[in-house]
Amino acid sequence: MELFPTIVTIAKTIEVISSRTKDGLDGSLQLMYEELQVLSPLVPIREFYFLRYCKQFEEGWAIVDVSYEFPHNKHFASKFRGHRLPSGCFIL
Repeated sequence: MELFPTIVTIAKTIEVISSRTKDGLDGSLQLMYEELQVLSPLVPIREFYFLRYCKQFEEGWAIVDVSYEFPHNKHFASKFRGHRLPSGCFIL
């Protein structure tokens, strides 16, 4: 059984679009970038840009990711760009 079918090789915040607090992540919307390497030498590294929303609750955190497409910007264009379905998780 494969527990981790891909490995995140690079992950970084491009921009914090909005935030409720100056020093925290609660209520923040961030533009993120990551590269994923599938465990195969035949598959190139995939690049993803996505929006991440973080919300803190009494019980823990909720984090939601949605793929982001730059409108008409060739600087961010790559033949290895990928899109993922919306995803999220609760951290209790």
